[in-house]
Amino acid sequence: MLRKLLVALLLLGALLAACGGDATTETGGETAAGGITIEGAWARPPAMAGGNAAAYLVINNGGSEADRLISASSPLGMTEIHESFESEDGTMGMRPVEGGVEVPAGGSVELKRGGLHIMFMGVAEPPAAGDTVSLTLTFEKAGEMTLDVPVREE
Repeated sequence: MLRKLLVALLLLGALLAACGGDATTETGGETAAGGITIEGAWARPPAMAGGNAAAYLVINNGGSEADRLISASSPLGMTEIHESFESEDGTMGMRPVEGGVEVPAGGSVELKRGGLHIMFMGVAEPPAAGDTVSLTLTFEKAGEMTLDVPVREE
């Protein structure tokens, strides 16, 4: 029985290696695909049903080539990559990021309050602090990565 289990584990390891590193795995709060890892992901709940929520995280690229975050999706509702900006009259606003976000080889990009972030719009059933929300990030090279993002107040 132990021998069969060992053979099965070796076959699974060979299968994952054959995937060229594109398999998605959960490891200690980080999700890895290819050279991309995600750290510190968390989401802020909307103030009310039908409101907007946001997610923040750090994208690290341990690979030798740049990659690009090209989209985000979630069952919470319409999901976009957004950036905060200050207009000429000094008011703050947000807008979708056109063309995605480049993650340089050997570098990282932080999605944070007041800057780049993931926006959930029109959230019908708001999650509460302590819940998790599913978030799928799509990268140009690394492909899709699905995260379970903890919701917290901050």
